[in-house]
Amino acid sequence: MKERVMVCVTRQKTCARLIKLGALLAERRCCELTVVHALRPEDTVLGSADESEALEFLFEETSRYGGEMKMIRAEDSAGALVDCANECGATMIVLGASPKTEPVSFAERLRQRLPDTEIICVEADSFDQNIHITMNADIA
Repeated sequence: MKERVMVCVTRQKTCARLIKLGALLAERRCCELTVVHALRPEDTVLGSADESEALEFLFEETSRYGGEMKMIRAEDSAGALVDCANECGATMIVLGASPKTEPVSFAERLRQRLPDTEIICVEADSFDQNIHITMNADIA
């Protein structure tokens, strides 16, 4: 199985940036790209009232970079993403930063369950559009 970069998108407004970064990393590593949107059964795609438009947006962004897109509905989104990463052979995961109010970041929860997978957590500063990236460091 060819190595794969997996980009996890939830409700981030910066998901297009995450997909672009994942595609760049996949290209540099000669890997495949998979974009996964994980959400709870009661949530809407990208938090949008128009789910078909949101799905089309994700599909277009993913297709632009030659990737494949998956959507997962599960109560335990972290568990579903871990399963997806294992199934598709993800060696690297790119995701956005969790809100500061969470006691343990989503990236840290994934890192604990996927210790051999490189986790890249992207934090976008909404004021100056700077991006801060943490790679398997202290991302709590």
